[in-house]
Amino acid sequence: MADGRSFREVALHSDRNGGKTANFTIATTLTTTVKDEDYAKSHVGGGYAYRESGLADAVTRNRFIFWRITDNVLHLVEQSLDYNLTGNSLKLQFAGGFLLPAVYIFETRAHVSVLVATTSSVHRIVFPHPERLHRHASSFCGFALSSSSEGSQQSIFTDFSPHDLQEPCNTATFSHSCSTFSSWLCQDGNCLFALATGTGMILLIKLPPPGTDGQVEQFELQQAGMIQRLWSGLVPTSLRRDMLAADAVVSLVIHPFGKHMCVFTLCRDLKLRIWSCQDQACIHVKDLLEDISDDVDVQSSPAQNHLLRKVVDPATGRFYLGLFLSIADNSQFCVYEVIAAKEGIILSQISFSYFKKENLVDFAVTPSHIWTVWRNTEGEIMVYVKPSEGGGLQQTSWTRVFLEPTDHFDVESATYKEHREVYLEQIFYPGRFSNNTILKAMQIYRHLPVSNIVNEVDETVSRRDLKQAVINLIDSEIQMSAPDYEMLHDQFNSLQLHCWSKFFSYVVQYHQVASKVLGIFVDNNTGLVSLVRKDMLSFLRPCDLFEEVHLSPEPMDVSLLSQEPVAAKALKTSFVDFCNLIKMVSQQLTLEQMLAFDNDVKYQLNPAITADHIATFLLTSVSDDSDGSDLEQQQGVDGHALYEFQQELETSLHKVNHFFKCLDFLLQGLDIQGIVKDGTGDQDTGLSDASHLMACSHLFSSHLSLSLLSKSCHQLVTSRLSVCKHLLVLLSLVTKLGIHKIGLEVRTAGDVSSVYIPQTVFLLRSYFALHWIMEQIVTPTPSNAIESNLKQLAALEINDGKDSKAVFGKTHTARGVEQTINVLKEMQEQDPQLLWSTYFNQAVYTLLDLLWPPKESVLFPEFLLTSYQYLHIQEYAHLICYWCDTCQSSWHFLLGQSHLVLGEYHKALGYFLKAARGIGSKDSLMSKVLQTDATDIPTLLVLFYVKVMKLFEQFDAPDYVIQVAHIALDLAPPDDSNIPNLWSNIFKHHLELGQSDLAYNALIANPDPVRRRDCLHKFMVVLCERGETRRLIEYPFINLQDEVLDISISLLRTIDPESKPNLWSNIFKHHLELGQSDLAYNALIANPDPVRLGQEVSGLDSLQKQAKCYLAAMNALHLVDLKNAWIVKPLDRVEINKPVEPPNMSPKRKQGEEGDLPYPGHKGAPRRKVTVLEMRDLEGEYLLVLARLQLIKIDADPTHATGPLLSPQESVALLTQAGLFDNAFTVASHFNLPKETIFEGLASRCVKLSHQGTALTRQAEQDALDWILSNDLGEAQVSGYKSVADQAWQLLKLYLDRLGSRDGYVYYRCVATKLLSAGATLPTWLVNDYKRVNAPELLRLYINYDLLIEAVTLAVEYIQAVLGNGKEYFGLKNALHATSPSVWLPYTAMDQLLVLLKDVQPDSELAKARDELVEQLDTFHDQVVTVSRDMTTAQWKRAQRSHAAEAIPIE
Repeated sequence: MADGRSFREVALHSDRNGGKTANFTIATTLTTTVKDEDYAKSHVGGGYAYRESGLADAVTRNRFIFWRITDNVLHLVEQSLDYNLTGNSLKLQFAGGFLLPAVYIFETRAHVSVLVATTSSVHRIVFPHPERLHRHASSFCGFALSSSSEGSQQSIFTDFSPHDLQEPCNTATFSHSCSTFSSWLCQDGNCLFALATGTGMILLIKLPPPGTDGQVEQFELQQAGMIQRLWSGLVPTSLRRDMLAADAVVSLVIHPFGKHMCVFTLCRDLKLRIWSCQDQACIHVKDLLEDISDDVDVQSSPAQNHLLRKVVDPATGRFYLGLFLSIADNSQFCVYEVIAAKEGIILSQISFSYFKKENLVDFAVTPSHIWTVWRNTEGEIMVYVKPSEGGGLQQTSWTRVFLEPTDHFDVESATYKEHREVYLEQIFYPGRFSNNTILKAMQIYRHLPVSNIVNEVDETVSRRDLKQAVINLIDSEIQMSAPDYEMLHDQFNSLQLHCWSKFFSYVVQYHQVASKVLGIFVDNNTGLVSLVRKDMLSFLRPCDLFEEVHLSPEPMDVSLLSQEPVAAKALKTSFVDFCNLIKMVSQQLTLEQMLAFDNDVKYQLNPAITADHIATFLLTSVSDDSDGSDLEQQQGVDGHALYEFQQELETSLHKVNHFFKCLDFLLQGLDIQGIVKDGTGDQDTGLSDASHLMACSHLFSSHLSLSLLSKSCHQLVTSRLSVCKHLLVLLSLVTKLGIHKIGLEVRTAGDVSSVYIPQTVFLLRSYFALHWIMEQIVTPTPSNAIESNLKQLAALEINDGKDSKAVFGKTHTARGVEQTINVLKEMQEQDPQLLWSTYFNQAVYTLLDLLWPPKESVLFPEFLLTSYQYLHIQEYAHLICYWCDTCQSSWHFLLGQSHLVLGEYHKALGYFLKAARGIGSKDSLMSKVLQTDATDIPTLLVLFYVKVMKLFEQFDAPDYVIQVAHIALDLAPPDDSNIPNLWSNIFKHHLELGQSDLAYNALIANPDPVRRRDCLHKFMVVLCERGETRRLIEYPFINLQDEVLDISISLLRTIDPESKPNLWSNIFKHHLELGQSDLAYNALIANPDPVRLGQEVSGLDSLQKQAKCYLAAMNALHLVDLKNAWIVKPLDRVEINKPVEPPNMSPKRKQGEEGDLPYPGHKGAPRRKVTVLEMRDLEGEYLLVLARLQLIKIDADPTHATGPLLSPQESVALLTQAGLFDNAFTVASHFNLPKETIFEGLASRCVKLSHQGTALTRQAEQDALDWILSNDLGEAQVSGYKSVADQAWQLLKLYLDRLGSRDGYVYYRCVATKLLSAGATLPTWLVNDYKRVNAPELLRLYINYDLLIEAVTLAVEYIQAVLGNGKEYFGLKNALHATSPSVWLPYTAMDQLLVLLKDVQPDSELAKARDELVEQLDTFHDQVVTVSRDMTTAQWKRAQRSHAAEAIPIE
């Protein structure tokens, strides 16, 4: 069905503008003062389309700049129908002058220039060109199209800086006060501004190119008459401003024509003057009075309302001027073509038309149409359009555009609804009021300051939060307005209605302000027409024929079908008459009757019955009997009017000669599937390269376009729904009228009831479903919805390369992209103006085709499901499934999924069972779900139930998984490959539910041995974790005994050690019951618990269990022969390293004979190392665990029970620190560790206790006793008569007595060194013992620590012992005697001591000690001399005796 000749507005709010708004203030320098009353502040708007907005491959395709001037603020917004633009909003505030009501925008290859003017200045604002931004972004992305791959691009306003506006080349001021202007950007970069003054003079200002040092030039264009020169020279400007000249310019445009830069001016004297900027002279004058009828009173016309517009035909380059002349009681529009001739310029008249007298807001001229915007005396906005060529002087040639209502919002409050519910539906009806409008109404409602509301709720708030804020506001108002006493129900309803109606009126008023029309914009490249409103943006799209039937208040004519391929003109005439019949019926229907159809469809009733009742009412109300009169009185119906309606209806029906052909043609047009033609997938689109494909994929895909498409679809569906209702009533009337009266044949009249009424009901239901779903608000996405959706897709394993989300409000589907490619191909071959005027409606029809309920596709329900609109898809199915049998299985499957997500598993299962009935039919979704080439119905059913089973698994519904699996098993053939999987799932979920017996039965019934073993393993693990090991052993496990034993051993090495109490003992008993004593013993020996407990479990319980396990293992080893007393340590899998292989090595190289051959650099496969543990190894591990337990006993710090295993060195250090010296010595002895640190630790404790002495607190004394008692004191028990320090020293003496003789008495030196370094005096017992074992070493220690007195004393005593006085105290066996073995003195130490004592003060203690030592040394030396002499004498005597004996002769 072709589009009508009229247009319809699609209004969008500015809430969806995603750009950031930047505010800049630009101050201008004024030389004159402009009063506010001299000039009315401008409130105008317009737009600019890029030169290549109609080219398919252009970056600026479908890209526009809209501007608004409100007071002194210029608001620039860049919009695109193909891409989302970021940072696309810019506000500039001018101070020092009033903005003139015009903005001119020009583009070059690199820049976009915006030219504006105030009453005293001109400005140029330069932005980068979109093509330049695109190339810049592409250079970073590396691919020419990747910058827009996400559907967004950077706006030219994003990086704007106000600094450029202050440059001298971009601004200029002047002394004259101007009222209007026009501008032009020259090819050399200069900007020309032509400004009109009230004196008839035209001020011409020339700005140099941006970024240059050129000078600003100013010229004046005016008539050179002598009187005018004298007047301007004598009278000051301040006095001449209020006296407008007769030839003062009302409106002007500047444009190059031929070799001249021309200024076209429309003057007060109704003359069109053309000025040459080069010659600074008027080169042509056109007297417009010549083209005005003589009967028009020109003198009474307000000359200041005339307007002048220019237009250039982009196809032919022709230059046109459009003039609006406000004269007398009519408004006149003239279109002239500017033609160059030898004698000069010729203005050729193209069209000349009148319009009734109204207030013109704005108008635009295109090569084909004149667009006008009017405001009548009631303030209502009207838009009319007419062809610019061939139009006569008739007002009927104007066609009215159907605009969105801005003030007529009727609120019908049903008795069964609350007033709050009704008004909330009206206020938050999708797309009706913006957030900003509602916020302003909230501010004024209670006269609240802005901060009270806006700080809490701003324009970016969600509709749900804003709705709640409105409810709270009205509820608080009701509470404040309610009296103190209890109100009746009717009183409360009245108060509630008053508050809500008051607030709603504020919302409507602010909506009217926001929808104020500022101007109209027409893109000559694409045919796009837009109304620029204050806070809204409207687009005018071609009307659908049914929209004209629904909206037009006037009868239709045959011209509407000029584009329809209907051969006979008579048929077109009959169809127009038939449409007028529908309009006539619509005028008789009330709102309640129209709503009755909606209730029928909503509650699954038959609308044909309601239509029959309405038809009966319309026909029976015209009867003349008394009952009819009573009925008229009851219904409030004008019976005479209905009688006239019936007569007119019969007459009109009789005129329709081709009733059924018209009806078929109408129903065919109402069917969406008859509008959109399927594209051929095999057809070559001619757009194979990447840039074409990217351009196709983004056509009409921005948020703005998606809003336009959605709103247009809603408008189209609303009109068609109304036409269906009217048509249904008309057909019901036809069935009740006499056949002879309406001219129908008897044999075909029955088709109305049997064929056409059911078809109309079918269409009515379809359009109502679409209308309902388009009015729904998107529900918020739950936080876990995305994860849930991914789980469903994973369970279904759907992957066909299609994106089901690309349907409504997102992006194009594969079908939409295919048709978009065809659109661009046709656009390249045909007129680019069709891109908007024709192809946008085609895109709307394509979208409706995708959403059409009877369509054999569930793409839109899939989108609802994947967009988490679960409640909407259920309501939508409620409206469709009871009458539409298309894709029933797919619908039921999607409903099952939606109920599944909402937790209604029983409903989900019921829908899945219904969906299974359609298995095997040609259903696209079910084929996509099954994804198999099988055709056998049982096999397909089993596969379907497997998918359903996986869905229930994802939502943790084990009962339903089991139920679905049993259904599938009942249907599965014996050789079906899914049977093992079904039994495995039954087993799994029975086990999860704790039904061990049923799980065991499912395990045994599984025919697959591999799955059966896996289930057995899982079965044993779960029962062991539950502590049901005894129950596990009681199962017979027929033909599974070997698997049970293997799994048992592996299970014990893998499951959590803490989750298997008594598991080893139960396995041990199980082996014994089977008579396998060797296996029972091996199971006991191979217990890996201590190792795994140490690696995997922390805490005190773990350490205690480890100790018990080690003790059990050691006891077990004691029971076997010594040669068999070893075990293999369990292998730590973490430490297993994968052998390194050369790169690109084939796996077969590792197999067979070739795999045994080493490759270069190959060291051979590392053999698995086995660690053998003997008794001593287990004892060491046990000592380490015991050490940690002792540490925990002393200090309950949790860090002692956590962390990795302690090494022997760490254990010794911690035990020493805790005072557990017995354990420390035991660990050190077992691991052959040095014990010096232990002795040092004990010595430190002894020194500390000795230093504290009597100052030791009771708690410190008790702590000291505790660690002393933690060690074995031997026979010397703790005595109450000894101090704690004495008992500590006694413990140290005990350890030295036990271990001091080992390792060369090194521990004495260790203890002595520690004590001396701590500044303590060596105990007597230690000195005595040390003198006995190594006195010279003690002497050296004294010297090293500067204990000279003690050293001298020890040296003297040692000398005396060597001389024989007390040698037993120094461990000497002999003294210095001639008859004894030789002895020695530590001469080096004594020499060092004497050197240290050499310079001591005389008469000091050290001097006396030195003297004593020297005396003893002298004595020793004398004794040495004596002994040496005696030994020499004795030796001499022995030698003499020996010699004498040798001299005696032997007889």
